[in-house]
Amino acid sequence: MITRDNYELVYEELLRKLADVDLSKVSADLGGAYHGDHLEIHFLGESYGISNQGIWKVDAKEPNVSVRIVLCHYLLHASQGQLTGEWMSYRDFKDSAFFISNFQVNVEDRIAHYFSGRTSDLEEVAQALDGEPYGDFQTGDVCYYFQALPKVPLLLVFYDKDADFPASCKVLFDRSAPTWLDMECLAVLGWILADLLIRNSPQTHAD
Repeated sequence: MITRDNYELVYEELLRKLADVDLSKVSADLGGAYHGDHLEIHFLGESYGISNQGIWKVDAKEPNVSVRIVLCHYLLHASQGQLTGEWMSYRDFKDSAFFISNFQVNVEDRIAHYFSGRTSDLEEVAQALDGEPYGDFQTGDVCYYFQALPKVPLLLVFYDKDADFPASCKVLFDRSAPTWLDMECLAVLGWILADLLIRNSPQTHAD
């Protein structure tokens, strides 16, 4: 059984690898700001500090372990990949097969079900997470661009329910995404987005 403790062990192992990274050399490639002994990275609207010893939120709250793991992988994958402007679904990436079902159920279907009939709530919470309306993508009832990580944007395309079809959702990635994170981390990134959208939605607060 996978528990929080298992994830903490994964994080501790990643920290051991992170100890050997020269943050001053990778900061520009990662799109972070180097502050002498740590990097500052923006992740889905929030700022995180990253040193060779650990990861913290700039507001001093403890980051979720999934967020810490994704940030570790982002630093350890540090590449010079360039954004292509070509959006791809998760299932279209090579090596995604093992995670496709989980991504569909826990990211796209979860968002679609929760915000069905409530596009105004989705737009409100998307903007609260620094999402920007994306007019270049002429489809969907709601379409928002998220700068999830400096070099890893996400595009949320939501189709609300109508008389014939239930609500549906797609979370898309730039073609360059696998140069920055492996497929498991990209799936986790989608899960974090879904969790933040639902947890911060007006309906959740009303409940």
